[in-house]
Amino acid sequence: ELTLETDIAPDLTVPGDAAQLRQVVEILLDNAQKYAEAPGTVRVTLARQGHHVRLCVADTGAPLSPEDCKNIFKRFYRSRFSQDTQGLGLGLPLAKAIVEANGGTIEVESDFGKGTVFTMSFPIPTKL
Repeated sequence: ELTLETDIAPDLTVPGDAAQLRQVVEILLDNAQKYAEAPGTVRVTLARQGHHVRLCVADTGAPLSPEDCKNIFKRFYRSRFSQDTQGLGLGLPLAKAIVEANGGTIEVESDFGKGTVFTMSFPIPTKL
């Protein structure tokens, strides 16, 4: 009972390991699917913002606490919402490591009425 919405800008590329970056997207989509309360929405956006490419994965589930947002990328950390789901608390730390190894950043924002949004940002290389 989830709806997947996408808004993908054409012709955007990010330098990096395609298989690793695909794994990050799979981790984020898997988490969004687990925690978006049905009926709900998972939204994926890819857009250029200045000199960066931004990829956002958002869900309409219950928001994370400020403590969760601060700790969610630590190995083995599991929020109170994740206690009833399978997992070891390794997906998001792995995602962060991959994003950073490919020159990007990842952050999370979460709020009542808005759900949770994971945003990755990668610089667009300048042509020489």
